[in-house]
Amino acid sequence: MLLRQLLILIFVQFILSYEFTEDNWDSFDAYGVKLATNDAVVVQARNKDAQFVLQFAPFNPSNLSSPCQIDYPGLATGDMNFIYSIDVPKVVSYDASVVFIGENSDNSSSAYPFIGHLLANASCETTYNMYYFTPFTHDEFFVHSIDPSGQIAYGFSSQFAFSYDLQTHSINYLAQWPFANF
Repeated sequence: MLLRQLLILIFVQFILSYEFTEDNWDSFDAYGVKLATNDAVVVQARNKDAQFVLQFAPFNPSNLSSPCQIDYPGLATGDMNFIYSIDVPKVVSYDASVVFIGENSDNSSSAYPFIGHLLANASCETTYNMYYFTPFTHDEFFVHSIDPSGQIAYGFSSQFAFSYDLQTHSINYLAQWPFANF
């Protein structure tokens, strides 16, 4: 009986002494490489290198084309973008359309979320469109997806929700968000 109580006490002490640590922003590869694909392109987001890597079809050994390595937006100005998630539309086109979400520390006191849209072709010519949610701060629960038609991206966090038109690059907030029981 005494041994059992001692083991329970040691177990409780072990649990109480465990410390949860904040995310390590110095380790940009902490969450691994992000990957998205459709029939026309494979996309990687590499936080460690601050680059997207795009490989266009055909995906076979005879395809000798090199992948496009595209720097994250803002890299030249010293922005620190951390990509949480990437997605590509199911609708296949000759150009790659990549939607991504993440956080930008921008050397400010608090990181703020963003959504971005990268358009790239097989010649590695690119266009970025970014929208920064500056009134909001770091959020562990920030997800997104693209509708089946490939026209609109939807995003949800514990602080806000939005729809992002991939053609006009306009944002619509859902005013009733967040729900009290989210």
